[in-house]
Amino acid sequence: MNPRFSIVIPTLDEEICLPQLLKDLSLQSWTDFEVIHVDGGSKDKTLEKAKAWEGKLNLRTISHDVKNVSAQRNCGATEAKGDWIIFMDADNRVPSYFLLGIEYKIELAARHPKKNFDVFTTLLHLNDEDKKDSKSRTSANFINVFLRTTGKTEKPMVLGAMIGIRKQIFKKIKFNEKSKVSEDSIFVKDCIRAGWEYVVLTSPTYAYSMRRVKSNGMIKTATSGFIMNLRYSIGDDFSENDYGYEMLGGSSYKMDEYDEDDDEDEIDEV
Repeated sequence: MNPRFSIVIPTLDEEICLPQLLKDLSLQSWTDFEVIHVDGGSKDKTLEKAKAWEGKLNLRTISHDVKNVSAQRNCGATEAKGDWIIFMDADNRVPSYFLLGIEYKIELAARHPKKNFDVFTTLLHLNDEDKKDSKSRTSANFINVFLRTTGKTEKPMVLGAMIGIRKQIFKKIKFNEKSKVSEDSIFVKDCIRAGWEYVVLTSPTYAYSMRRVKSNGMIKTATSGFIMNLRYSIGDDFSENDYGYEMLGGSSYKMDEYDEDDDEDEIDEV
């Protein structure tokens, strides 16, 4: 019998973050899911770290020959067996009730046809470490506001860190592998234009990593993000320019080593 959810995680040098997310997934109260990890040629111990979780999760690792997050997502989704595909970034953290909460929202919406949905994202929150940083808090609150306000338009801003979609839709619409940035928002926009219902779930939420803000600085990150979204709104396809918003692997950020014996942290909302 096919699982309810297929979780697709693209990686590039994520030996520190990926084990944390896999641990979170191993602790889910809803267990009817598979994990498809698609690596884009990591030079660190990402593949080794993933292999250690194969006996604890319904996990498959695919070594992809192209270092491209859209291509990796498309590859993983093509292999998915679940009714729903959920794309997650390796540096996400999710509470133990996350998938149960998603299932509850899907079932609740199915009882009310006018509220049913086919594609979704969720609001985000910060982990305890990021909460200590005022710039991270400001950024997280801004992102949530933007997710909610643009989510009601034909051109929503969406983070590829968390996108859920019915598998049957993905057979028709895929991520644009030529787009250097905004491939996530363009993907959801294409779904909306094809007539599918998109929603921003206010719960359950996930912890979105603020490592880019911490590494590049809030001003630089916000400026490049603003330019990117402005150009997205006027219809740029981003096939030629990333406008300073590069897709970087985990090795580009300074992260503390992960202790697999640490207890699971309860992650609160922003």
